[in-house]
Amino acid sequence: MVGKKFPVRKQKRKKRLPGFPDKIKKFFGKVFPNLIGNLHQPAWQMHPGLFNYLYFYCMQLTGKQAVNAVPSKVWEILMDTDALARIVPGISRLEKIGENQYKSTLAIKLGPVNSSFTGDLQMEDISIEKGFTLKVQQNSKIGNVNATIKISLQPVSDYQTEVAFNGDVKLSGMLAGMGQRLIGGVSNTLTKQFFANLEEELEKSKTTS
Repeated sequence: MVGKKFPVRKQKRKKRLPGFPDKIKKFFGKVFPNLIGNLHQPAWQMHPGLFNYLYFYCMQLTGKQAVNAVPSKVWEILMDTDALARIVPGISRLEKIGENQYKSTLAIKLGPVNSSFTGDLQMEDISIEKGFTLKVQQNSKIGNVNATIKISLQPVSDYQTEVAFNGDVKLSGMLAGMGQRLIGGVSNTLTKQFFANLEEELEKSKTTS
């Protein structure tokens, strides 16, 4: 009796997880079995939180400008919560939650993308009327922002103060993948807007005083 022949099924090859080497894929498949789901999706769509940690971009922010006010007046404006919310570009909400600590919500346009960020701002290394360090931690659907920025005030004449800042910014997630040219353009725009807003607040304070 001749045995019946059955067609041999070819075993389908597993598709590689886009964006991750095989070793990383195997590791996360064992540790987080729910992470390895639909392999047709890009890695950041399957697990955006993980993508935020694996993909980041660092840049340096620097800028300075002389404003028509003495250091004590500039300091007074920067220490006022309501005024600070109007000065920092994109802030739609700033709430003081402790000594030199704030909860914030920012809305910023990055090229074709409008994104809302929420997180914390904290002032450290405070030297009255001379400067402070601003630590920023902001989160959004398209990525996270962590920054440490040193802000200093230096008198340049009897009625002018140089406001300068220097710091490092770390972007992660999709935000980091938008490219140096786009991010650099946005940071330049925000810098100009910051100084313009500061000048406006100083002018307002002259009319109310």
